[in-house]
Amino acid sequence: MRKHAEATTAEVTTAEVTIAERAGQRVVRIRDDGDGFDEALRRAAGQGLKNIRARTASIDGGLTLTSSPGWGTELEVVLRAS
Repeated sequence: MRKHAEATTAEVTTAEVTIAERAGQRVVRIRDDGDGFDEALRRAAGQGLKNIRARTASIDGGLTLTSSPGWGTELEVVLRAS
């Protein structure tokens, strides 16, 4: 995170990293306070994001990435609980 987003924190607190069960699914959400980026102008994802997407898809999971300049980035992975 620090290398690409100039983030200063990615703390393990309920506001920054959340691991929970919701509607029979496991949800992992990670948010940083980095530079963020304009999703409409984003170029091809880096290898790290491609790997996360591929691994999540390989176990029938879902991945959502949300970012905007000055806000940071949030990544949510949703997996079946059973």
